[in-house]
Amino acid sequence: MGRAMYQFKDRYLLTATIRRDGSSKFQGKNKWGNFPSVAVAWRMSEESFIKNLNIFDVLKLRMSWGNTGNQAIGAYSTLGLLAESKYGWGGTSDYPGYGVSGPATPNLTWEKTTQYDLGLDMAFANNRILANIDLYQKNTTGLLLKKPIPYYDGGGTTWVNLGEVKNRGIEFSLTGIPIQNKNLIWESTFNVSYSKNEVISLGDETRLHPGTKLDQASLNTAVLQVGKPLGSIYGYIWEGLWRTDEAEEAAKWGQKPGDNKFKEKNVNYKLESDDADIIGQAFPDVILGWNNTIKWKNLDFNLFFQGSLGADRLNLSRYLTNECVSDSRFITSKEGYYNRWTPENQNTKIPNPFSSTINSRFETAQYLEKADYLRLKNISIAYTIPRAKTKFADIRISLSAQNLFTITSYTGYDPEGTMDITSNGGNSDINAGVDGGSYPLPRTFTLGLGFSF
Repeated sequence: MGRAMYQFKDRYLLTATIRRDGSSKFQGKNKWGNFPSVAVAWRMSEESFIKNLNIFDVLKLRMSWGNTGNQAIGAYSTLGLLAESKYGWGGTSDYPGYGVSGPATPNLTWEKTTQYDLGLDMAFANNRILANIDLYQKNTTGLLLKKPIPYYDGGGTTWVNLGEVKNRGIEFSLTGIPIQNKNLIWESTFNVSYSKNEVISLGDETRLHPGTKLDQASLNTAVLQVGKPLGSIYGYIWEGLWRTDEAEEAAKWGQKPGDNKFKEKNVNYKLESDDADIIGQAFPDVILGWNNTIKWKNLDFNLFFQGSLGADRLNLSRYLTNECVSDSRFITSKEGYYNRWTPENQNTKIPNPFSSTINSRFETAQYLEKADYLRLKNISIAYTIPRAKTKFADIRISLSAQNLFTITSYTGYDPEGTMDITSNGGNSDINAGVDGGSYPLPRTFTLGLGFSF
């Protein structure tokens, strides 16, 4: 790595960096990648025409450009590997054999992201009000994806560099010091970011379903589609449950009142994979944060809230506990048992579990939920006993709590939760919209005692 920095009159700043990274996950010359970056800044507040305004303590314009690389594949993924399989050949004993588990991909290389940034830093009122705004765009090319192999070529998946994704957004931060005197300081910071991403290209394809589908689903919920966001959720469009006054129409589908009703693109009274569409997105449009620090004499207090808006989650756990699925064939949730469909309770999402024509499916908007939330991420209070009183050390006593409460309409354990339940990894950018029963965030309380000698 090399870096050069230049400064002229404490107003004009230039930084240039070059990185050369290597990864043994790739083969031959593809192991190495070069990633340059350039950043320039103009301290406008040092210019006389800005100083004469008597408004800004700091006014700084920033611009940058740079490349980064991603090597997020497993070790030996570019090699042609064998996997064991067994077959009985009509007998009672299984005989082992080996076959290709994935073809070699010697041409696979780094996924590369080019990012452009434009930022403005401002400070007012003797640096008691600070504001920052950033505009950015990231173009990622050569995405590292598992592309399905047609069954007539052996099936399975293979790693490829394919496609382009564009991310654009704006980030804003505002810090204020409403109170500042000898004994009391209150500093508050609010930040918000808005982002949108879009799949620009998938080579010769317009839609891909990387990896394999969930065991509980009839189709792959992970999708990459040109013109749509990364992390889109693919499934059937659920239109509710058939009502008793729709029995005649339900019969055309071979169904009864209380069964699931889906939207068809081409009406043939049969739900097929072509009827599926994008039903949600995994990533939020807006992320919020609010941090407060209050110091009064030897006492300090911190409060931090975090939130997001615009994300969706397919709640697999809710499906498995609300309906008669899996090996147990029992409803194990209160909602599923007491709020299931009956002729007297037709305004519900839970189908009739006693129906043999229910057409129950996980990968539908039926179990798609908004994952908006506001969480008290951290609250802490601490008191410092100075050395002047103890005669030997500063003693700091602290009490803190993390994840004390979350305000959300999401019924799962964690609105941010995903779970590693597919060959892609459920926490990847592609299939982060499926919550397969993620472990809930613990509510943590910490009591601390520190000494400074």
